[in-house]
Amino acid sequence: MSEQLGLEKLLHNTPFAFPIEDFRLLKGGANNRVYDIQFSSKDRIVLKQYFQHPLDTRKRLEAEYAFLTFAWEKGIRSIPKPLFCDIQKNIGLYSFIEGVAISKVEEKHVDAAIDFFLVLNHEYKEKKLPKASEGCFSLQEYFQILEKRLFRLQKEIPDLDETHQKANEFVREELFPQWETMQQKLSQALSYNQIPETNLCISPSDFGFHNALYHNNNTIFIDFEYAGWDDPAKMLCDFFCQPKIPIPWKYWKKWQNALSKLDPAIEERAKIVFPLMQMKWCCIILNSFLPVEKERRAFALSQQPNQLEIAKKMFQKIQNEEVPWHT
Repeated sequence: MSEQLGLEKLLHNTPFAFPIEDFRLLKGGANNRVYDIQFSSKDRIVLKQYFQHPLDTRKRLEAEYAFLTFAWEKGIRSIPKPLFCDIQKNIGLYSFIEGVAISKVEEKHVDAAIDFFLVLNHEYKEKKLPKASEGCFSLQEYFQILEKRLFRLQKEIPDLDETHQKANEFVREELFPQWETMQQKLSQALSYNQIPETNLCISPSDFGFHNALYHNNNTIFIDFEYAGWDDPAKMLCDFFCQPKIPIPWKYWKKWQNALSKLDPAIEERAKIVFPLMQMKWCCIILNSFLPVEKERRAFALSQQPNQLEIAKKMFQKIQNEEVPWHT
């Protein structure tokens, strides 16, 4: 009852501030609390309550709501419809979409993702949307973001127990030496520094089938908290690096060919930044050891698997120089 009262308070002064008939907390979110709410009027919505912390200043609600509004106005319907947002309460209301999680990626899912991205970027070059979270407009920014993440892990992982000690050891003895090697190897690539503005794209960010549902033969994409303008090569690498629902590397060429219509230089740049993105994902996976991230996941009531082992598997691919364009 207290949880329902809390939801009704959040919904006060919204278009849906009338009696709640039923609600449930949706599982799977690692950053926020997401509720499926049905009203006595039979309206059904998703309420997303975004995590806030003084040390995490990213405007997730604003980024997601702006992106969904833009995409919906473009006629894209493979997304939730944005209904209402309240910046002060840090909540967004969206249409409810039935669907099941995608556990095995098939070519039809990949084709849907490519179509979604191309329609999103069709004949649009106005800077109405913000820069993506950790968006990269130059190769130097890739270096800076990765270095920042590495030093944050080194500085902020607490020495709480044996697992945290092993995570610290992994950062210190494996990631940092690899980072130094990569800096030397890729230093010449900085001659490609600034990415031409005409080659930038609107990126969903954190794009993959861990943020998708399948319903009535349609792939529906959700979660756009980091969306905005970015390098398409970064989006491509992110798509194939995210570890939760791996994308078969055999689809790399298909994606690369599709993106080359937007950016003819994407193949060369993607090959440069791919190992950097693999390293970044090692850092993202290890975020679960950071105090702020623990608070965020506790807020979302999210349970995490053995993140250290997942990071080590990703790191092994870097050491073995495993890349998708050789498959």
